[in-house]
Formats: sequence, structure tokens, C-alpha cells
Amino acid sequence: MRLHVTAGILILALHGLFAAPAAPPEELSLPAHLRAEMTIVNADVDPRTGATRTAVGDMLGVTKPKTPTTPWVQFPTESATVSITIRRFTLEDEQEALRAAIASGGLAAVIKAMKKLPTLGEVHINAGSVPIRAAATWMTENTQRIRLVVSSRLVTTNPDPFAQSGRALDILDLSLPHGQRYGTGSLVTATKVEFEKPGLIAPVVFAIDSATQPLSHVERQPAASR
Repeated sequence: MRLHVTAGILILALHGLFAAPAAPPEELSLPAHLRAEMTIVNADVDPRTGATRTAVGDMLGVTKPKTPTTPWVQFPTESATVSITIRRFTLEDEQEALRAAIASGGLAAVIKAMKKLPTLGEVHINAGSVPIRAAATWMTENTQRIRLVVSSRLVTTNPDPFAQSGRALDILDLSLPHGQRYGTGSLVTATKVEFEKPGLIAPVVFAIDSATQPLSHVERQPAASR
């Protein structure tokens, strides 16, 4: 009897030793298609700097009747569906081109360099679409993180919602937790950027007429649903 018990314990120990490790976070297959809800906000005080703002914003592609006394978006909030297509991430030689542009000429040089690079995907909002100019991804223990950079503003005070901006970059951060249907994200508008680490562009100075725009219900989409 004791022999059987000892053998059973040994089998259980070996099973635990050779059991498969816990599954890592699911990495997106490319091309990837994502969908999210973006909430447009415009706080009176920017929590990032403590500075007051009077600007209002307009979501790219959103049109509505406006008067001289009506803001472009009725705050405190308004939302729109955002669809994102990622075909690939930035390559090392493209990272070096962007790093050199940041070092040599600031934001204007970065935007100029980005427009010479291949389009890596698109961000779609209603009828509008802007190209993704830089894209990076990295994995944490339970989450895939994605950072996308576009050289057009998705939330703007310009009366022409499709106007290009030569003075700012929009940076989208997305988090896709393993084993969960929905992730989260945010959008910021930067007037100065740096490389936080190899391949990862990070905001240093935020545009005065901007606020952090939260993204919710970030969800992977089958290719056929785009």
C-alpha cells in the first residue's frame, strides 16, 4: 500500500515538473484589425500640466451644424467608433531614420521623415482615414502593448477636420490584456517627442489645445468585419 502511495506522489510530481507553462499573452497576428470607442474630453484644467485651456475640439470626420457660439464638440464628452488596421510594425532602419530626425530637427523634421516612410496601416474614424506612420509593440506578463503614431490630428480645433497639422503628432497607446475581450487605450497630441527606448516614440511636450482622449472597448476584429 505504501509503495502505491509513493508511486502516486512521484507521478504527480513528475506531472507538475513537465506540465506546460501558463500561456503567454496572445500576440496580434498581422494584418491586425481593432475597434474601439473614443471619448472626446476637454477638461478646464489639463491634469498633465495644471495649465488652463479654453480650446474645444472636433473629432475627425464628425460634422454637425455649428454657430459662432457653438463649440465644435458639445462637451463634456462625445464619442465615436475608431477602427484601426495595422499591417506591420516599424523596422529597425525606419526607427533609425526617425531617431535621426528627432535629434536633428525636432518635430517638423520627424513629420517630414514620417511622410517618406511606408504607411503601416490606417486609423479610421467615421468617414475619415489617416495613415499610421510609426508602430511599435511589446509584451508584458499579461498584456500586449501597442503604440501608434500618426502625423495628422484626430482631435482638432481646426474648422477643417481633415486638415493636416505640421506642428503636432497624435500618439495612440493600446493595451490588450490576455484572456479578456476588451482592452483600453488613450490618445495624446504631442508637439515634442523623444525615443523612450529603442523603437518607441514618446511624447515630451503636449499640445496646448489638447487633452488625453480615452479609448475603451478596444477589441480585436476579424479581417472580414473591417
